[in-house]
Amino acid sequence: KEKGEKKMGELKEKEKAILNVIIDYMKEHHYSPSMREIASMLDISSTSTVFRHMENLRKKGYITWELSRPRTIQILKTNAEK
Repeated sequence: KEKGEKKMGELKEKEKAILNVIIDYMKEHHYSPSMREIASMLDISSTSTVFRHMENLRKKGYITWELSRPRTIQILKTNAEK
């Protein structure tokens, strides 16, 4: 790998933060947070930014969800550092 090149499964800081927020929220509420709730919890102004990071998490195999249904996020891998 070239210096600075990301491994396929390696997470960026925002992706780790989003994954950890989802995990913590689901432990407490027993269902997944909405995009707006994730944005609010991480002080991100745009839900499209959250969606972009979540799409990266999906591509890297950490989460999945049904696009047309709210609160359907499922955790597939949890090895993000807290």
